[in-house]
Amino acid sequence: MDKRGIINRALSGTGNNQILILGENSDEALAAETAFDRALEYMIGEHQWPFVTKTADLARKGDSDVAPFTDLFHLPTDAWHMRTVTRKGYTGSIAHLINMVGIHTCISTGLQAVYVVNPGVDSTWHPTAVEALTTLTEAHLYRGLNEDMDMGDQREQAAELKLMKARSRVDQQNPARNAYKRTGRLTRRTRRV
Repeated sequence: MDKRGIINRALSGTGNNQILILGENSDEALAAETAFDRALEYMIGEHQWPFVTKTADLARKGDSDVAPFTDLFHLPTDAWHMRTVTRKGYTGSIAHLINMVGIHTCISTGLQAVYVVNPGVDSTWHPTAVEALTTLTEAHLYRGLNEDMDMGDQREQAAELKLMKARSRVDQQNPARNAYKRTGRLTRRTRRV
């Protein structure tokens, strides 16, 4: 489901008129688009959603002016949130600094960025994440457009529950993460001769 579809579901759920196009000049459109953007930023920040994660090669921009880094790379144009910078063929992250200018590193070639894609108007979302996003958008609409703070609070609580379910379902479809191994317990059990 796309942005307009989620916004229209949230507007219908709160008893408001739907919009025909994004960016139209109506109270519903202005409130709903702001509510959607707020809800989306919150959801992206709350979890590592694999269906909006991308890996891309980085293009060198020039020399870094930030010590101790020597090289500067362009940020991916569709990046919403950077996860890590890696080197091709190696596992793990490399030392880097990200600012408004770009990505500063000490390595000049073969770098990749792992990042959350900036969700565009036509992004495809996991159905459970769509439901959580719709409910969170409804919460903002109840507060902003309908001026019903109590109902907004109730919808926000419902959104938090749906967000937990969405995280769980998305995680079930992806490989398990590495578990933290406590070496202290293993050391105590190991017999030394």
